[in-house]
Amino acid sequence: MGDSARVQNAREKRELPLIKFTAANASEAFFDSLRQYGFATLISHPLDMARVNRIYSAWRAHFVEGVATEFAMDPVRQDGYFALDQAESAIGQVVRDYKEYFQFYQ
Repeated sequence: MGDSARVQNAREKRELPLIKFTAANASEAFFDSLRQYGFATLISHPLDMARVNRIYSAWRAHFVEGVATEFAMDPVRQDGYFALDQAESAIGQVVRDYKEYFQFYQ
């Protein structure tokens, strides 16, 4: 199955598509996925996965230690730490997303 057919098939099934970084339509498919799902999954990318895994490990440790709560979300700037009970729901959905995260603006 070609890349564009895979993206179309995922769209029909409402599955998050796997977008090949080197595909001719990667840019379009990436932004389409962001618009439709709020997320995108990029495969065959040039990122150093050892580095990505180190970043994930550091973030996990950060959340486990409870340090994140020291950076509570600023309601005016809308940046800082968003706890699970502050997560928004995806567009068109009623159920909140199950996530905690940081937003940072400069």
